[in-house]
Amino acid sequence: MSTIDSYALISGYTFGQDIVPRLFNVKENIIYIKLGIILTFLISLVICNFFISAIDIWYVFGSISVASILIPFMGALWSQNLYYPCLIILLPALLTIIWFLYGIESIDPMYPGLSFSLILFLIFRHRKAS
Repeated sequence: MSTIDSYALISGYTFGQDIVPRLFNVKENIIYIKLGIILTFLISLVICNFFISAIDIWYVFGSISVASILIPFMGALWSQNLYYPCLIILLPALLTIIWFLYGIESIDPMYPGLSFSLILFLIFRHRKAS
C-alpha cells in the first residue's frame, strides 16, 4: 500500500506541477495535483484490467521504453543533437505497440522498435559542417 501511495503522489505532483503548467501556461495549483492523482489511479485500473501479472506489465512497458528511449539517450551521452527528438521517441514506441498487437510472435517487439529508433537516429542527427 505504501508503494501505491508513493507512486500516486509522485505522479499526481508531476502532473500538477510540471506537465499542466507547461502545456497550458497556467499557474501551479493544488487542484491539478489532485486531478493528477485521480488520473493516475484511473490509468492504473485500466492497466490492471489488461494484464494478468505484474511481470507482463514490466515486460510490455519495458520493451516499449527500451525501444523508444535507449538510442536517443545514448546519443545524448555522446553529445549528438537531433532534429526531431519527439518523433524519434514516439515512432519506435508506436511501432513496438503495433508489433505487440499484430506482429510476428517469434520476434520480440523490442527489436523492431529498437532498429527503427536507430534508423531514425541516423537520419535525423545533426551533422557537423566540414
